[in-house]
Amino acid sequence: MNIDNVSSRLREEIALVAGIVGDEVNIELSLTDNGVNSLGFVELMLAIEQQFGVKLMDSGLNREDLASVTALAEKIIQLAE
Repeated sequence: MNIDNVSSRLREEIALVAGIVGDEVNIELSLTDNGVNSLGFVELMLAIEQQFGVKLMDSGLNREDLASVTALAEKIIQLAE
Protein backbone atom coordinates (compact mmCIF):
# COMPACT_ATOMS: atom_id res chain seq x y z
CA MET A 1 0.00 0.00 0.00
CA ASN A 2 1.50 3.33 -1.05
CA ILE A 3 0.37 6.95 -1.00
CA ASP A 4 -0.46 7.05 -4.72
CA ASN A 5 -2.59 3.92 -4.55
CA VAL A 6 -4.48 5.04 -1.44
CA SER A 7 -4.96 8.59 -2.78
CA SER A 8 -6.32 7.24 -6.05
CA ARG A 9 -8.81 4.98 -4.29
CA LEU A 10 -9.84 7.82 -1.98
CA ARG A 11 -10.35 10.08 -4.99
CA GLU A 12 -12.76 7.52 -6.45
CA GLU A 13 -14.73 7.17 -3.21
CA ILE A 14 -14.89 10.94 -2.66
CA ALA A 15 -16.18 11.42 -6.18
CA LEU A 16 -18.94 8.88 -5.50
CA VAL A 17 -20.12 10.41 -2.24
CA ALA A 18 -19.76 14.00 -3.48
CA GLY A 19 -21.46 13.31 -6.82
CA ILE A 20 -18.57 14.60 -8.91
CA VAL A 21 -16.10 13.22 -11.46
CA GLY A 22 -12.95 11.70 -9.97
CA ASP A 23 -10.73 14.13 -11.87
CA GLU A 24 -12.44 17.02 -10.05
CA VAL A 25 -11.22 15.78 -6.65
CA ASN A 26 -8.21 17.81 -5.54
CA ILE A 27 -6.08 15.71 -3.18
CA GLU A 28 -4.58 18.82 -1.59
CA LEU A 29 -8.00 20.11 -0.46
CA SER A 30 -10.10 19.00 2.50
CA LEU A 31 -13.04 16.64 2.15
CA THR A 32 -15.44 19.56 2.65
CA ASP A 33 -13.72 21.58 -0.07
CA ASN A 34 -14.12 18.57 -2.35
CA GLY A 35 -17.89 18.58 -1.78
CA VAL A 36 -18.22 15.95 0.97
CA ASN A 37 -21.03 16.80 3.40
CA SER A 38 -21.64 15.19 6.80
CA LEU A 39 -23.62 12.25 5.40
CA GLY A 40 -21.01 11.78 2.69
CA PHE A 41 -18.32 11.79 5.38
CA VAL A 42 -19.96 8.86 7.17
CA GLU A 43 -20.36 6.99 3.86
CA LEU A 44 -16.72 7.66 3.04
CA MET A 45 -15.50 6.46 6.45
CA LEU A 46 -17.46 3.21 6.07
CA ALA A 47 -16.11 2.66 2.55
CA ILE A 48 -12.55 3.28 3.74
CA GLU A 49 -12.94 0.83 6.60
CA GLN A 50 -14.20 -1.83 4.18
CA GLN A 51 -11.62 -1.22 1.45
CA PHE A 52 -8.53 -0.79 3.60
CA GLY A 53 -9.44 -2.84 6.67
CA VAL A 54 -8.77 0.02 9.10
CA LYS A 55 -10.99 1.38 11.86
CA LEU A 56 -10.98 5.12 11.18
CA MET A 57 -13.91 5.90 13.44
CA ASP A 58 -12.05 4.41 16.42
CA SER A 59 -8.61 5.78 15.51
CA GLY A 60 -8.89 9.24 17.02
CA LEU A 61 -8.99 11.19 13.76
CA ASN A 62 -8.12 14.84 14.19
CA ARG A 63 -8.33 17.96 12.04
CA GLU A 64 -4.86 17.46 10.64
CA ASP A 65 -5.84 14.00 9.40
CA LEU A 66 -8.74 15.55 7.47
CA ALA A 67 -6.95 18.68 6.24
CA SER A 68 -6.52 17.13 2.79
CA VAL A 69 -7.11 13.92 0.91
CA THR A 70 -3.35 13.34 1.07
CA ALA A 71 -3.35 13.70 4.86
CA LEU A 72 -6.19 11.19 5.11
CA ALA A 73 -4.30 8.78 2.84
CA GLU A 74 -1.26 9.08 5.10
CA LYS A 75 -3.43 8.29 8.14
CA ILE A 76 -4.87 5.22 6.42
CA ILE A 77 -1.37 3.94 5.61
CA GLN A 78 -0.28 4.55 9.20
CA LEU A 79 -3.24 2.61 10.57
CA ALA A 80 -2.77 -0.25 8.11
CA GLU A 81 0.82 -0.90 9.21
